Amino acid sequence: MIISNEYIFVFVPRTGSHSIEAAILENDPGAISVDPGCPPFKWQPYDHSIEYQKPVFAVLRDPVDWILSMYNGHSSWNGSRLNRYSPKLNATNTLNKNDILELWYFLSKWYLQTGCYQQTHWIGKSEVILFDDINEHFDFKIPKLNGVAKTITCLDDSALSLAKEIWKEDFELYAKLKGHK
Repeated sequence: MIISNEYIFVFVPRTGSHSIEAAILENDPGAISVDPGCPPFKWQPYDHSIEYQKPVFAVLRDPVDWILSMYNGHSSWNGSRLNRYSPKLNATNTLNKNDILELWYFLSKWYLQTGCYQQTHWIGKSEVILFDDINEHFDFKIPKLNGVAKTITCLDDSALSLAKEIWKEDFELYAKLKGHK
């Protein structure tokens, strides 16, 4: 979470949070980064921002892109004490239903402290900026940090169907903000 004199930014994993943090800290001298000092890093849900009584915003990413980024990022990272839960890269470039279940199980363990495993859990009642529109909301450039290789590039039909059930709130909010049903 970033706290400035004017607003609070809630981190949501794999939505450009580190890039936004870097840009805000560089361009807003009154901003500070709140880091609870334990996994899962700086991510604290909306509920933690209420006490500051300032406008709160967060970023929502296309749920399919977010799932792919989460899968690619966590399956290629070996530094975790939760590595035994980490999803394993499959042999194809497509996620299947079992891969989605594996990712959901991993996220439910990795983000256990926050109780968040989908974007809307962090976002809460924040004002939402779509990931694709990040640069339209700032007067300064947002650098690209922490990108992961896109080894897995799509979901098969069974994976997409299951993902839409598991991350239903993310899919619904994204569709609403994009203006489709």
